[in-house]
This record gives sequence, C-alpha cells and structure tokens, in this order.
Amino acid sequence: MIRWIGDKAMLLAGLAALLTAAGCAQRRAPGPEPAPPAPAPPSVSVPAPAPAPAATAGATAPPASAATSLNGYKLEVASRIHEASSGNVFSGTPPHLLRSVIVVSMTIDRSGNLADIRVLRDNGDAETVRSTLDSARRGAPYPRPAASVLRGGRVEFTESWLFRDDGRFQLRSLAEAWQN
Repeated sequence: MIRWIGDKAMLLAGLAALLTAAGCAQRRAPGPEPAPPAPAPPSVSVPAPAPAPAATAGATAPPASAATSLNGYKLEVASRIHEASSGNVFSGTPPHLLRSVIVVSMTIDRSGNLADIRVLRDNGDAETVRSTLDSARRGAPYPRPAASVLRGGRVEFTESWLFRDDGRFQLRSLAEAWQN
C-alpha cells in the first residue's frame, strides 16, 4: 500500500510539473488564420519617349543643374514637374488619407532626357498612374545632371506622387521640403 501511495504521489508530482510548464506557455484563443501577405505589384516599365528633335537649328539644351547631390537634383526635377503640371498640383500639406501613392523609378541621362520610368508601386488606380507618367514626361527635358550626380552617364532615383481625392498631386520630395 505504501508503494501504491508513493507511485501515486510520484504520478501527481509529474502531472503537477507538466501542468505548471503548460500553464507558463502563452495560450491563444482559436481564431481565423491570418491572411497571407498580398503579392507585391509587378514592376511596370514604360519606356520614355525618344527626345523630340530640335525645332530650329538654334534650339538650346536644357540648363545645367546646380545640384551637387542626388537629393538636390531630385528637388530640381520635382520642381520642374510641378511647373510643367501646375494645373494638376495642389499646394499645402498633403492630407492624411490619400487617394493614391504612386512610386516610380526615374532614369535621366546626362543630357537631361527622361531615359526610363518604371512604376514600382501603385494601388490599381489607372487614372493616377497615367497622370504620374504624363507629368513625368511633360517635365522633360530636365536640367543636365552634374558629373558628381551621374553614375554610368545616368542618374536614377525614386519619386512618389501623392494624390488627393480630386486627382491633384504633389511630389513627396517637395512635400517634405515644404514641411521642414
């Protein structure tokens, strides 16, 4: 009988240890499985139009950029896009809730021509994607980048178009500059 009590005590001690260890582990209430992450949108590459031939023999090349850094050059390009699309640009602080944010990779050659533009991120709003690409093309040619900004005869950077509900936009580079 003593042995039976000893075996039972040993069993209870083991069970208590097991329950204590199990109680220390976090328990989650059963719930729905988390949704798998949405696949990243495919990168869309849209070739930039070929530079237009000079209208007259006396046509001049775009001015040289004064920027000696990539960020400085991005500000010049953003300003040029805003100038060329002034009717589609809003001023002031961007709203907290935006209609769309379009992120593109822009490549500009040493002459200031838009060599390539690729959409890296969009929300499927075809109108804002079209507006983004049109405004980038409308801004060209851009100032000729300084040699200190060029890599392999080109300069490549990303820029974000921030769209309000009314379809007007601001470029993130300038929105940040205005807030500082």
